[in-house]
Amino acid sequence: MPFPKLSRLGVCICLLQLLMPVSALHAGLAEQVVTGVQTVIQRLTGGEEAKLTSDKLRVAVYNIAYGRGNDRGGLNEVGGKPQNLLRAAWLLKDQKFDIAGCTEVSAADLRGGMSDQPSLIAMHSGLNYRVYGENHRFGLIVIGMGNAVFSRFPIAWSKNHKLYRAKEENEQRGCLEALIDLGEKGKVRVFVTHLSLNADESNLQLQQIYKIIKSRPEPSILMGDFNSHPGSANINFLNQNMTDVSDDSGGTYWPKVFQNKGVPAEKLDYIFVHGSLKKDGASWVSGFKEGNSDHGCLGVVLQLP
Repeated sequence: MPFPKLSRLGVCICLLQLLMPVSALHAGLAEQVVTGVQTVIQRLTGGEEAKLTSDKLRVAVYNIAYGRGNDRGGLNEVGGKPQNLLRAAWLLKDQKFDIAGCTEVSAADLRGGMSDQPSLIAMHSGLNYRVYGENHRFGLIVIGMGNAVFSRFPIAWSKNHKLYRAKEENEQRGCLEALIDLGEKGKVRVFVTHLSLNADESNLQLQQIYKIIKSRPEPSILMGDFNSHPGSANINFLNQNMTDVSDDSGGTYWPKVFQNKGVPAEKLDYIFVHGSLKKDGASWVSGFKEGNSDHGCLGVVLQLP
């Protein structure tokens, strides 16, 4: 029996179903598929379990702009460019980071080139343990955005916390929490977030995150793109309750339009610690000259208790 021919209307309906909000089809379907693929790849590429041989921990936070590069607007907004993603992963590997938190990470969406960015970064950075928390998805395959934690050491547990938003139509933000097992050195909690552009909204988001951090017994690292400048209410709040180990890094956001006009980089990305972790040496920013993202990779070495 021959297959029935699809009318033009039928084809349009099928395409619209792919592009319409996920909730109209099957809530969580896309995330379930992505998670399943990531799990299989991680089991195949995990390799030997890493061991921490010193009392130092190299930590980074990196807004990778879903592989877009450091240009913005028009076709530049189409991300998933393999060269940018690979260079970002190689930077993490070359600088021998033990743990990295990444923001603006995509998985299985058109804007990100339909690539599984968490798996690609893990594979090429040498940080084989990873967890991804998606916070925003438009359509089934159009835009998916979230945060990720990458680690040389096993991730014993994780949870993606949905953060406060003033209105339902505002972009959903999240904070990804991961409990990382350092072996004989104990465990450390890592929190990675990308806060709202609205100052009032992001302030309540930070209070929500800190309440969680305060309830955890392990030393904690909070890092991400806070969309906040030094001296703002958000950063002042954190300085009252945690320790900024990236206060000497300089600017972390420097898109090409800033560079072309001679505008200095802005500080938007931070690393804070809570508990017995201490800073060992100066923090630093790298990756601008490679053009991987409009953000630099912010790194610091931490002293374990």
